[in-house]
Amino acid sequence: LPAIGAAVLIHFAIRYLHRSLAMPVGIFLLILLFFATAALLGRSPDELMAEGWLVGPFPDAQPSLWNPVLMEHFSEIEWSLLFEHTSSMGTIIMLSAISLMLTASGLSVLQLENVDINRELTVAGFANLVSGFSGGLIALPSMTLTELSMTVGAPKSRLVGIVVALFCALMLFFGMGLIAWFPKAVLAGLLIYLGGSLVEHWLIRARAQLPPLEYLVVVIIVLVVAAVGFLEGVVVGLLCAIVLFVVNYSRINVVRYALTGTERRSNVERNSAEEKYLRDHGGNTLILKLQGYLFFGTAAALVTRIEQRLEDDELPPLCYAVLDFAQVTDMDSSAALSFMKLAQTATKSNFFLLLTGLPPGMRERLMGSWFEKETSSYLLVMPDLDRGIEWCEERMLKEQSLGEEHVGIMEQLAAYLPAPGDHKILAQYMEHRVVATGDQLAAQGEPSDEMFLLQSCTASVYLDTGSGKSHRIRRAGSGTVFGEVGFYLGTARTASVSVDQGGDLYVLSQAANARLEQEHPHIAAALHKFMIRVITRRLQLTTSTLQAVLT
Repeated sequence: LPAIGAAVLIHFAIRYLHRSLAMPVGIFLLILLFFATAALLGRSPDELMAEGWLVGPFPDAQPSLWNPVLMEHFSEIEWSLLFEHTSSMGTIIMLSAISLMLTASGLSVLQLENVDINRELTVAGFANLVSGFSGGLIALPSMTLTELSMTVGAPKSRLVGIVVALFCALMLFFGMGLIAWFPKAVLAGLLIYLGGSLVEHWLIRARAQLPPLEYLVVVIIVLVVAAVGFLEGVVVGLLCAIVLFVVNYSRINVVRYALTGTERRSNVERNSAEEKYLRDHGGNTLILKLQGYLFFGTAAALVTRIEQRLEDDELPPLCYAVLDFAQVTDMDSSAALSFMKLAQTATKSNFFLLLTGLPPGMRERLMGSWFEKETSSYLLVMPDLDRGIEWCEERMLKEQSLGEEHVGIMEQLAAYLPAPGDHKILAQYMEHRVVATGDQLAAQGEPSDEMFLLQSCTASVYLDTGSGKSHRIRRAGSGTVFGEVGFYLGTARTASVSVDQGGDLYVLSQAANARLEQEHPHIAAALHKFMIRVITRRLQLTTSTLQAVLT
C-alpha cells in the first residue's frame, strides 16, 4: 500500500507540477513523508533498517568498476559445460539482438524521431564487450529510463546518459551509505509509476490507435511476460507478429491492374479489319500486371482469381492469360508451385498462359526441371508484356486467317477518296520503294519530312534511351502508316524505324504534299481526313487503356 500511494503521488506531481521539478521534488517529499510517518509511529531509522523498510544495509565490500571474474577463476572454468550450453548462449545473443531492435523501434516511437538501428547495434555491441570483460551483465537501452528522462523534462541529448552514468559512479564509490537509507516504498512506487505509465500507453491509449489484431498481439505479449517471463513474451510476440504479417500481406492485391485484350493492345499498328476483330474478341484475353513480392498467400489468391475467370459463364471464354512480372520484386518456392498448378490448369482448360518480363532469377526458379515436366505448349515465356500481347493477337488473327489477308494502304485510301481513279493520282505524288528486311527507314533525331505508308512490308520503331540499348515502342504492320505525327508537326524524329519484313511502301514528302494540296485539294483533303481517323483511333485506344487502368 505505501508503494501504491507513492506511485499515485508521483503521478499527480508530474501532472500538476513543472516537469523538471516534479520528479525530484516529489521523491524528496515522499522521503520526508515516510520518515515523518515512521517518527509519528515511534519507529527510529535503525529500526526501519532492521525491519527491511530501507534499501540497506549493504555488505562491506570495496566497490570497483573492474571485476574480472573470468580472469581470476580462469583455471576453474569447466569448458565442457560451456560447450554444452552453446545453443543457450546463441539463443540469448539472438534474443538480445531482437530485444535491442524492438527497444530501438520503441524509442523511435516514444521520442518521435528516427533511430539508426545500425548505430544502436554497434554501440550496444561495444558496450557489451566492455561489460563482459569487466564482469557485468548484458547492456541494452532502457525504455523505462528513457521515458522517465522525457517525463522529467530532460533535454534530448546524449549528455543526459553521460551525466547519469557519472552520478551512478559517484554514488557507487561515495554514496552507498546514503542510498542505504532510501525507503523501499518510494523506490517501489517509482517502479510502479513507470510500469503503470507503460501499461497506460500500450494497453489503454493504444486501443484507439492500433488495429484490433495488432492490439491483440500487444495484450498477448503483456500476458505472457506477466505469467511466464520476458524472453518468452518476446518470442511469443515475434511469432504473433510473423503470423499477423503473413495474414495481412496475403490480403494485399499483387495485381496492379487487370485488363482485357480490348482495353490493352500491343504496340503493333494494324489495318482496320484486324483492329475491328481484335476489338470485338479482346475479351478472350486476360492481362494481369503483377507487383510486389509473391509468396504462397498472394500466389494462391492469383491462381484462384484466374480459375474464377475460367468459370464465369457471363464473360467470353478465356483463351489467353498474360501475367507480367516486370514489377515483381521476387518470389519464393511456394509461389513457383502455385504457378505450376496454374500451368496444369491451362493445359486442362485449353488456354495459353504467357509469363512476361521475368527477371533471370525468377525465370530459373520457375523453369526448373520439375516445372518443365508438368507444363506443355500452353505455357510461353516472353521478354516483355508488349510482345506477349502481340503473340496473342497474332494467333487470334491467324486462326481467322486475317493475319494472312493483308489489305494494302493504297486500297484502304481508295475507299476514302472522292473519285474511283483518285488513288492513281495520289500514287503519282508518292515515291514507291521496295525495302528489304533490316533496312533503316528513319533515324532518331532526323527531320520528319517524310511520311511512310506501308503497302506490304512491316517495320518496328525503336527508341534509343542513351544507355546503349534500344527499346521497341511500336510495330507497324502492312496497311498502316507511321511518321505522321512528326510529318504534320514538323518536329525531329523521336525514334528510329527499321524494316522487319521486306516489301513495298509509299513515301509522301513535305514538298509532294504541298504540290498535292495546290493541284488536287480534294484528294489532299481526303488524305488528311484518313490520317485524322488513324490518329484518332490510336488516341481512342490509349484513352480506353488509361480508363481501364485508373479504374
